[in-house]
Amino acid sequence: MQITLDGSLFDRPSDEEALHLAELLLVAARDETPHIVVRTDPIYEQANERGALHAWLESRPAHENRAFRSVLARSLLNARGPRNEAATDRQTPPRFGLPGRLSVRAERGVTSDWRARRVTLADAVDLLREPVHLMLENERTDRTFVLFLADATNRDMLRKLIDVPGRIHSHGGGSGEMKRWLEGLLGGEPTSAQWRRMLRTWVLFDRDTGDEDGLAPSRSAVQIMEVCQEVVAKLGPGLTWICLGRREIESYVPDQALLDESTDPQKPFAHRVTAWRAQDDRKAWAWSVDLKNGLMGDRHPKWKEGLSTEEAKEFEKNDPPLVARMLKEPFRTLTDDEIRDMKRGFGKKKLAEALFAVCEKGWSSDISTEYDRGPADQVPRQALVQSLFDRV
Repeated sequence: MQITLDGSLFDRPSDEEALHLAELLLVAARDETPHIVVRTDPIYEQANERGALHAWLESRPAHENRAFRSVLARSLLNARGPRNEAATDRQTPPRFGLPGRLSVRAERGVTSDWRARRVTLADAVDLLREPVHLMLENERTDRTFVLFLADATNRDMLRKLIDVPGRIHSHGGGSGEMKRWLEGLLGGEPTSAQWRRMLRTWVLFDRDTGDEDGLAPSRSAVQIMEVCQEVVAKLGPGLTWICLGRREIESYVPDQALLDESTDPQKPFAHRVTAWRAQDDRKAWAWSVDLKNGLMGDRHPKWKEGLSTEEAKEFEKNDPPLVARMLKEPFRTLTDDEIRDMKRGFGKKKLAEALFAVCEKGWSSDISTEYDRGPADQVPRQALVQSLFDRV
């Protein structure tokens, strides 16, 4: 986050203003990552040494004077550090929105103009206190997934931020809870609390799969995209959201891991998926197939058509051969051999637990490489990681 302090704030500040200034700069001074950038206008190094800024700094105790000057000097460099440019997906609804670095200007005044990102000093301090709200469908596995998309340096920084009290709050509970959280930003005239939450929220969710087309996003994913759009339409840019380009985080488990984690009965399934990933005309299928349930999880909503009630029950009970007409697109064109090999997947927890324990696996370093294989229109990996730092 970048906070620019208007120079007038240092000119004979009230006791309350002086406390807010000191608190804001102390928080930045304790930031070890560091991702809190505090600048002044005029810029610290160009400010008149006899002016209000330097006079206020000299009025502070010696240890604060040194720490605050270090923050302002350091911020001149960090303000030029890596950050995303604002970007939004062109599809409808957009699958991602990256607003770039969170930046506000603190000015002397009675009320904040949140939409213009011009806030009172008190609101700037509260915004700095607001944690990053990491909205995930599964707090454990999704957070581990993000850590292994980062390079070693950024991964260490993220771990520090996660461990620091009050810096990052992870929210799990599935797509339904995520949607309700986002809808909570929309009710009535936005309060300062809603503005703060929106500006510090980072959302990551699975594309899942359409009811009739395995290559399409699920209705629940589309609904989350639509709510994110509504938030931006009401409150302006600030919310970060990313819908994964593949079906779910398990779809980014590397080839070797699919083979290593599969039992003997699951080997044909794993070999089919890894073979598809290497084929231009099938890699999108590999990224979209249900790794947990296999093709049984990609049945068409009307898969029972042509079957009697008893036959449908018998199918579920005794597991007879799956046939192409029962599947959604594009899997309806698969051969009988492919359907036989891919009928069952890895199970509902196996890959997720393997991903959570990835630090113990030899293939952990390959997750980022697997992400980079595509699809081409997903958020680039480095931009995804940087978008989280842009909310800090």
